[in-house]
Amino acid sequence: MTDTEKAKDWYRLVELKINAAMGINDPKAILLIKKILDNDNVKRWSGWHPNALELQRLQTIKKSIDLLRNPNSGKNWLEAKEKLAAAWAGSDVPWPLIRQGLSPFMDVEKNTILTQPAISPQSGVGTNAAKKSSCEPTKSAASKAIGIKLPSDPQHIWLAIGDETGDWDYEAKKQSKRGLVLVIGRLDVWQRAFDELIDGQTVAERMRQPLQHLPSGCKKSHFHHGIDAFKLDVNSLSPALIKELQENLGWLAQHSELITLGFNATHSELYQNFTFGQDASQTLAKSYAILLAYMMPFLEKEDVLLLGFETRSENADTIAAVRSNFNGASNKDGRLQMDMRVFSTTFRDALLHHLNKGWPQTKNWEQRFDLAPLNQLLKAPDLKRLCPRLSNLPNSAWKGLADLGASILQAQLNDKLNKHLTFTETPNVHFSKLPELLS
Repeated sequence: MTDTEKAKDWYRLVELKINAAMGINDPKAILLIKKILDNDNVKRWSGWHPNALELQRLQTIKKSIDLLRNPNSGKNWLEAKEKLAAAWAGSDVPWPLIRQGLSPFMDVEKNTILTQPAISPQSGVGTNAAKKSSCEPTKSAASKAIGIKLPSDPQHIWLAIGDETGDWDYEAKKQSKRGLVLVIGRLDVWQRAFDELIDGQTVAERMRQPLQHLPSGCKKSHFHHGIDAFKLDVNSLSPALIKELQENLGWLAQHSELITLGFNATHSELYQNFTFGQDASQTLAKSYAILLAYMMPFLEKEDVLLLGFETRSENADTIAAVRSNFNGASNKDGRLQMDMRVFSTTFRDALLHHLNKGWPQTKNWEQRFDLAPLNQLLKAPDLKRLCPRLSNLPNSAWKGLADLGASILQAQLNDKLNKHLTFTETPNVHFSKLPELLS
């Protein structure tokens, strides 16, 4: 292994230690540690829990290396080396190890300090030739995810994440209720919320894993998904599983800075009020619009609101897909991913309709609101700059937290579950019946 290859691994190791300190653990970290450290240092590194100052130094190191990955890295050498010099202030373990491991990216001659291009940790060649990781959105897609100007203060940016309950397919004319829930908070609140603890675990950790007390052999989602428990026979819910659900749902229901807003409806209420086209994606877009229309008038004039959501899918033989001859990309279950252009257009038209109908005094809303699929929204450069920690959270953590809101609604609608779940709700949780919102 070359020094440059080792430096790449060290860069990744620093990144993983930062994530671990924030409650985001990667099982591959152990393999990487064993790959580049001897036995004594494996124990030291694995058992090292950075305090606040050490975590700040690690983040400084990562930012400095990121500067050297910039296409204009030559002019960043001086700034990067100054930041790194400050980060090497400590001499205790493991700082010398980190410094030695990353040295190929930092040791340059003085006379080349302003002109020498950095070696990219990703590509191993000059940064001017660095390639973008295949798992990242393209630059154009990410930069277009947000089409409005964001305030520089995260306290003026509201982020709503959404999740639906029940089967929204038009063809599934079941008697059970459907629902849609938004969890809404200011950007600075979101940054703190994922670090809060539930029974000794950070919220981020808890949301990106399935419920831990499901019966053995039970089918589990890859993130916190209340339906995994709700679809079981109520009598088979163990005390430990009920306690886990109460802790998780209760954390959100009692949160003083996160708003949980939603509605429930029957199949006929959804489709008679929202669309004659039997199109579930259009119905979902209009449902999001009516919920967000109730939120917009309460924002301060400096505030903006962003909606991040999971895209839905449908079978290729649904009425709407066949009628429109839609043949988009399929997911792993063979269902078609919804047409984002139609969804976005339908949403914006519906939002304008509800705002004009209920709050005609709400002006310039199109300059203060935007929406995108959650994983694309959080990778937008402006949001990554304002909240890098949120952008680095796995999508499963966000899906799990959105599911908490949907799970509170499901539990509220299920009389049998209500007998078992005893968490209380605050005024920040508000659910309506769809006809009430439309009246």
